Parts: sequence; C-alpha cells; structure tokens
Amino acid sequence: MNEKSTATPTSGGGGFLARQHDKLRFNELPETFFARVILAKCSDPTSKEITHVQLSLSDLFRTCKPDELESRLAGATFTTSHKITELTADFINAMFGSDLGAHSTTSAAADYYHDHIASRLKWLKAGEERDNKPPCIEDFEKRVSGQSIVFDITVRPALLVERVAQHIEVDFELTAKLLRVFLQAEHRPADPGPRIDYRKQVELLTDYLDEFPTVTCAWLVTCGSGARYETQDSVGF
Repeated sequence: MNEKSTATPTSGGGGFLARQHDKLRFNELPETFFARVILAKCSDPTSKEITHVQLSLSDLFRTCKPDELESRLAGATFTTSHKITELTADFINAMFGSDLGAHSTTSAAADYYHDHIASRLKWLKAGEERDNKPPCIEDFEKRVSGQSIVFDITVRPALLVERVAQHIEVDFELTAKLLRVFLQAEHRPADPGPRIDYRKQVELLTDYLDEFPTVTCAWLVTCGSGARYETQDSVGF
C-alpha cells in the first residue's frame, strides 16, 4: 500500500498539473482501470453471456493478506482533493491568472478506497451519453463480508471489451483537448516537461509489439537452448 495516512492537499494555486504528474493517487484511477480489473477476473473475456465476478481491495493490494489490509486501514485517514477539482483549479488559474487551490476533504482510509471503487462502477454501469461513453457492466452490488466490502459485479465480458475501448478513446481525446487549452492560455501552469501526443505513443507501442517477437526469436536462436527468456523480457515492459 503506497498511500500515506495523510496525503498532501493541493494549495497555493496548484492542481494536477502543478504536481508534475509524479504520483497517481487511488482516486485518480478511472473507470477504465477498474474495467480492466473486472475483465481480468472473467474466465472467458470473449463470452457474451452474463458473468458474475467479485471485486475487493484484496484484489488490488495483493501483497497484503485480507486481515493485514484491514489492520492497516483501521484508524487511518486520507486528506486529498479529487483530480476533477484540481483540473478545474488549473483551468481557472490558466485562463484568469488567479491563485485558486483545489478543495480537499478528509475521510477514513477504508471509505476513501471503497467510495472511489463504487463511484467508478456506477460510471461503468450508467455510462455517459453526453460523452459518448456507453454502459459497460450490467449491474453491481456492494455488500459487507466480515470486516471487508465486496462488490458483486454482473457483466458480459465481450460487451465490456467492446465498450471500454470507446471509453479509453474518449478519455484520450478529452485529455488532449484540455492540454491544448492550457498550452494556449495566457497564464499557463508550470510545464512538467515535454510529452508526446497519445497517438504517437500508441504508434510507438504498436511498432514495438510488432518488432518484439522477431527480436525475441532472434535472441533465443543466438543464445541457444540455455537462454533465459526473462532476461530478454526485462528490457521490455
């Protein structure tokens, strides 16, 4: 668990951009992340039939045993601001030269995690017609299991795969549009450094994946039967 008991709240006119993109907090994990977690728990991702899966914090913090996780969460609190409020502060500051800080809230650690998971599952269930994001899951329920919270999720895996792809595309386009606004603003935030457009990132990744099998096979032939694949893999992802 990498979260600290008290996260540094945003203040002094900074937001998501001011944090230099150096740390991704749990409440910044989008619905597409949880969609992929759900899909990984489906035995057949190509199935169009109703599938039931369960999701809990133990699936995300896999190095902790359930009782250890509960112990570490007990009594802990987090003070954070949501990415949306930080981006809003960034936008207003960039457009008007103000010194607005994002509002932060304090909550129990367990509530912090469970509330965010529930909010993302709600988005996956309802979708967002205005943003061209269709529903991805059929339904979910939140239930108490001992000292833990478990989310019972109903999903059609093949439909989830198809629709979450649309969510990812919309998110990339929205981020690109927002960054263009910041770049053109008179009072733009401090630049966290050069970045390339997501389309170029996808192009580079595709080129790498196309080349990787050829490179791997050539390497194995050169090294012989005693070659260890994990050595080659260590230079990849």
